[in-house]
Amino acid sequence: HSEARALLDAQVGVLEASLAAAKEQASTESAAARQGAQKQHDETMVLMADMQQSAKERAADMQGRERAELAAHDLTTQIADLKNLLAAATAAESAAQKKLEAQLSDQEELQARHQEEEESKQSKELLAAVLAHQEA
Repeated sequence: HSEARALLDAQVGVLEASLAAAKEQASTESAAARQGAQKQHDETMVLMADMQQSAKERAADMQGRERAELAAHDLTTQIADLKNLLAAATAAESAAQKKLEAQLSDQEELQARHQEEEESKQSKELLAAVLAHQEA
């Protein structure tokens, strides 16, 4: 009986270590995803500022209203493209975060199920011992 208990305790220990490792991995991957999205956001903002500055300089150098309007349209198009890139990066980070949360949830559910099975088994063993004692 104590050997079975020791074996079950060892199994619970392995599951707890596995859960801790999964939580650590999820945390690490989530931080990396956030850091990657932030880096992409920062690069996009710098690129956007450079493009705005470049477009302003081009517009100042151009002669005539028509050329200045064309430069403004180009800038608007480029900014819209960059905003789309930024939205895509944000969506990718969100998807990665949801995936990591789902993996963590699956791991926790597996441990909870094992815990329930363990408690059920212990209850059955206790009941069997009580019944055996009463019969004796």
